[in-house]
Amino acid sequence: PKEVQIFMSSLLNIIQMEMEIQVDATTAPSTLHLKPYTISDTLYSLAKLQQQRQQQMRLEDEEDEEDEEEEEENVMLLVHQLCQLAHDYNNTSSSTTTEQRNSILPFVQTIGIKRIVYTIYALAILQSNPYSYHPLHDDRTSTITTIQNSMNARLQEGDALSQLSTQDISTLFKSYATFLSFNYSDVVTTVEVETSMLKTSLALVKKLRKQKIRETISMQQVVSIVWSLGRMVSLLEEEEKEEEEEEEYYHSNPFLFLQKEEGTLQQQQQRQPQQAMTYSIKEKKHDLLRVLKQEATLTCRTLLREKLLKHDNDSEPTTKTETKLNFYQIKDLLSAYVSLGILSNSSTPQNKDDVMIFTKLSQFISQTNVMSQCRRCKDLSLVVWCFQRCLQQYHFHWREINDEEEEEQSLMEQINVSKLVQTCSQLFQNLVMMQEKEQQKDDDDEYNCCCDPKILTTIMKSTIQILPGNRPETDALFQAASFLLLNDDHPQPQQPPHTTQTKYNAMTTTAFLSNCNEYEVSYIAWSYAMARRRFCNNNNNHDDQFILVALTNRMLQYDIMESCTASSASR
Repeated sequence: PKEVQIFMSSLLNIIQMEMEIQVDATTAPSTLHLKPYTISDTLYSLAKLQQQRQQQMRLEDEEDEEDEEEEEENVMLLVHQLCQLAHDYNNTSSSTTTEQRNSILPFVQTIGIKRIVYTIYALAILQSNPYSYHPLHDDRTSTITTIQNSMNARLQEGDALSQLSTQDISTLFKSYATFLSFNYSDVVTTVEVETSMLKTSLALVKKLRKQKIRETISMQQVVSIVWSLGRMVSLLEEEEKEEEEEEEYYHSNPFLFLQKEEGTLQQQQQRQPQQAMTYSIKEKKHDLLRVLKQEATLTCRTLLREKLLKHDNDSEPTTKTETKLNFYQIKDLLSAYVSLGILSNSSTPQNKDDVMIFTKLSQFISQTNVMSQCRRCKDLSLVVWCFQRCLQQYHFHWREINDEEEEEQSLMEQINVSKLVQTCSQLFQNLVMMQEKEQQKDDDDEYNCCCDPKILTTIMKSTIQILPGNRPETDALFQAASFLLLNDDHPQPQQPPHTTQTKYNAMTTTAFLSNCNEYEVSYIAWSYAMARRRFCNNNNNHDDQFILVALTNRMLQYDIMESCTASSASR
């Protein structure tokens, strides 16, 4: 709004004056108008404004991207100025050394623990905006990095940990997961922030296992913490894997490796200390990540057993019937189960508790009233994929420690896979049909399907891996898939003709299939085959013969033939 823009312009002018005042080292901090509390509260307010702005953008169809980007750059300029003011508060040194980055700034010592938590949250939200002025290409990034490291260092101290509530811990983990979701790879300052986050996270997960904390924490906070920990571990492991693949790629290609190391002898000598420091920080982060994953897995097991299981002294643990979870809480817990590998990391009796919790979650999924809370095919695909991955991890784990299939069979019976697959298939069909009815009511020419090819492929692949064969439980799934693949009420996007492959492009395919790549087309065909769907015209699957024709036409098009890999061809 215009009022907010006027406020930001006025605040920028005030900050400029404050920074001019601070140039004089004799100026007392009491003469400044923007105190540390004001800076912290303003950053938090800007983060909340940005969240509301992003929610508003999702509802608006048309938006001027240039004006939008300019507004976001102004916000990030204000954020940088506020952080610079916070960094220079009562700080006579103008340079930033490694020791200063690891020390606690006067600004951080002044604002207190509660404001430290919400300032970390604010910076994570503000730095996650894709339209903002990219902070890593500016020298002022080191200022934000210094403040983040200083706040994390303060939270690692004993008196600070004792002041943190369970809600504060939940907010911190959510902030760390948000920050890591926007990967700034190959940047030394970001690796420093990640390392300080890992140190703080280790201290926090140990605190969560204390009896007093376990008794007072709510189920909503447990779900938020478990999901955030799983998300953090998943993102950091993915980042490490990408770095290893990049290093391997450069070392396997001598020309690229020499090109990367080119420069004068003096330039190479100047890079050596920086490269050595980067390597040392990354090695330290790698070790911290391994420890954090172990501690996080143990903490998540402890919290979930406390909230979902009832332990008596002389009897086996049972599930708490009074505990209720909604669809999105189950989705977050299953996601953490996959990221942390909870079902595959234990060969102790605790594994029975983990299986019992997983069985409890699957029973929730099978309930119609819980699944009816799902409004998007994307969320449903994530639940089905996570469920399939958990079963895969558990089966692989039991084959490793004992070659018995009895445990696998008993788990499948406890979970009631047939009911779960039937519920998910029926929900998927309802979502697709409901979206189609809403689309028909709109007058817009543009067709926006609730299910894109990636979502359909994920649901079909995961469902068939859970329950293969021609089963009545999957009929609703394949009916919805046939509707998406054969529905051609809306024109398909125009594709530029190819000079030598005009006859392939002339073959007709539906709009949905035209957006499928070779991986998705091959897995859709694979799913029909694994489900024993007969490509013939009968009462049960009369659309399947047309599916075969549509898939064949799509496979023959030039873009699929050009990009087809060996694995997709064999599939």
